[in-house]
Amino acid sequence: HQYTPMVTPQPRAKTTPIFATGTQRVIYLNRKGGTYKPGATDAATNASQLVEGGTAVIPPLNEIGTGFDWSIISKCVRDHFKPYDIRIVETEPPAGSGSYIEAVVGGNGTELGFGRDQLFGIASADDFCNVTEKGIAFSFSESHDGVPMKNLELCATIAHEVGHVVALEHEALPVDLMSYVLIAESGSKTFASQDSQCGTSPSETMAQCSCGGGTTNSSGRLGRFVGVRPVESTAPTLAVTSPGATAAPSFEVIATATDDMEMADVVVSVDGVEVGFDAVPEGNTYKLTVSGVREGDRMVKVVARDRAGNEAVKDIAVKVAKLQIGDSCVANDACTDNLCADIGDGGFCTKTCDLAADACPDGFECIDAGGGQAVCITSSEGGCCQSSPGSSTTALLALLGVGLVLRRRRR
Repeated sequence: HQYTPMVTPQPRAKTTPIFATGTQRVIYLNRKGGTYKPGATDAATNASQLVEGGTAVIPPLNEIGTGFDWSIISKCVRDHFKPYDIRIVETEPPAGSGSYIEAVVGGNGTELGFGRDQLFGIASADDFCNVTEKGIAFSFSESHDGVPMKNLELCATIAHEVGHVVALEHEALPVDLMSYVLIAESGSKTFASQDSQCGTSPSETMAQCSCGGGTTNSSGRLGRFVGVRPVESTAPTLAVTSPGATAAPSFEVIATATDDMEMADVVVSVDGVEVGFDAVPEGNTYKLTVSGVREGDRMVKVVARDRAGNEAVKDIAVKVAKLQIGDSCVANDACTDNLCADIGDGGFCTKTCDLAADACPDGFECIDAGGGQAVCITSSEGGCCQSSPGSSTTALLALLGVGLVLRRRRR
């Protein structure tokens, strides 16, 4: 087993990079796998120059019966990068939120055309002397089967491959994460604040480093290229107004968070699994929609993080149950009949109906929604869906004809 770089960078003189000091880099730690296409590497579009023809499908990390424990792996990766100005998330940043680096974990290397278990991981990076702002770090979990301390070794692989994306080359120093030496031999791993010969181990060294000079220092280079995390100990303030004690399988999380220095984001987990984050608030208000939550008693955790890594946490016990027809909704799976409709001023649970039979519940009527589909809405006498007092069913029908959207689950 070995860590193999995407390319061997050509020797080049050291340069002084220009930093965007106000931007905290984001690493998307992805254990869910994905489908990757050929092209210039871009984490947001799942394109990688490592993919040659067709597509490469990386399967999710499998924890069942494998000995892998994601909670250990995730915490270990976060600990390695904690000193640096990097924010780690486990849900994909939304479109338009800026560049990010992806660390995808899963598979065995054959997905990218390598031999089974030939590699621990590989970085889709422009070179190892500068940050690849949209880079992808592939770490092959299945290649770690049979390796001592497999959870920590997989963590080390993830940190190693991300290291290449953020301007680190190989080091000979055994304890450094950028060496090939296994933890069982080195005893521990870190981005060492210590000069080291370049190379992969003490027996495999290079007289000159690819990025210039005779030595390198992974901690020093991270400080130069991504910055050191701010140091202060005051946690953010956090108040959560939604969800309450009950919620539908799809619900909105609304939180207000502030910090005396600088906020980073608000992260939401359900039963210990991260399901989303918001790093672009409206003022001090953070909002995100959580979908597909199983019915029953759930624990929702809302965490406000500042740029220094301090956290404020709110745990909310929530009973999750489907909504009834007419209730406000944000997604199909929130509703008993799995249909959420929107006439422009918010979603409501509904169900399909037969115009001839008009078998809607009391207080509802069957309205043609277009496209050969009819749905139940509140009767015009009830006033809930009227565009103005006294609106007629005909007026509602016209509004529905142009404005009704049956919500479809996003892929």
